[in-house]
Amino acid sequence: MDDKKKSHEESQLRRLCIWGSSSAYLVGPFIEAIAKSHQYKYIGGGQNGEWGNHTIARLGARPFNIRIPAKIIPADAQESIMVKVTNSFPRAAMRKFSGELNGVHGMLTSSPTSFTFTRSKSGTDTLSASEYNFIPDIEPISESDIVLLWIGKNDLNAKNPVINNQDIIVKLAVTASEWLSTATARVAVLGHFANFEAYKTSPELFAKIEHINTEYARVFGKQYFDVPSYLYSPEVWFDTEISPTPADLSNQSHRCLPVSLARDHGAHLNDKANIALACFLEKKMKNLGWI
Repeated sequence: MDDKKKSHEESQLRRLCIWGSSSAYLVGPFIEAIAKSHQYKYIGGGQNGEWGNHTIARLGARPFNIRIPAKIIPADAQESIMVKVTNSFPRAAMRKFSGELNGVHGMLTSSPTSFTFTRSKSGTDTLSASEYNFIPDIEPISESDIVLLWIGKNDLNAKNPVINNQDIIVKLAVTASEWLSTATARVAVLGHFANFEAYKTSPELFAKIEHINTEYARVFGKQYFDVPSYLYSPEVWFDTEISPTPADLSNQSHRCLPVSLARDHGAHLNDKANIALACFLEKKMKNLGWI
């Protein structure tokens, strides 16, 4: 096999993936462009509004544990059943995903108050009196894959203290990274930025974000990609070709997202900022020899 053909075949196998919530979703198209430029297949695992524990369940790093109150999965594929997830809580923003429950393939969805399972094809009634892992449909991770994790920021706004605990959010990233690292060494965790003026409008939330990022840096070392420090730096203005306002510079000095880099009043990055961020991430991956 000649080198050109071998390189092409290898490029069809390797993937560049990003998993997370709305920030991961919004930067996704620009990460996809980078993936294509380096002959990687792009996998977009971002979902608006999703909690981190839902994201890592979709990823397969910590599967949902499910009990079926009716103790049976009905034969009819048109009949959905309510299920109890014992290691998580329902949220409508969860991205529905397919997988296998007690040997039955189907789709798991969530409303604000409950989870629902619907089998893919009609079959036979399946007795299901125990607790089962829901194993998601996901291609096995390979050693050539790159995985970016940007998870858990939405958890901070949850009312449930089991979800919004800052150390539990760090643990989600650790769980996902450790699980992925059995297959690939190319796993990075992205830090969270504080929203516009969060230092004064949401000081408790701001402090939690700072704590999480500090822990990320300590735990993940060079595989922590310091997104917030980049967004709070002078470099971002050069990269985006935006002239900062006094309010922008003030927010940067307080380690919050400048509004000139934001959409929807400072909660997410605008397209110019996402393009610059994607290029920043590309540089980080190049420096590690991943691409």
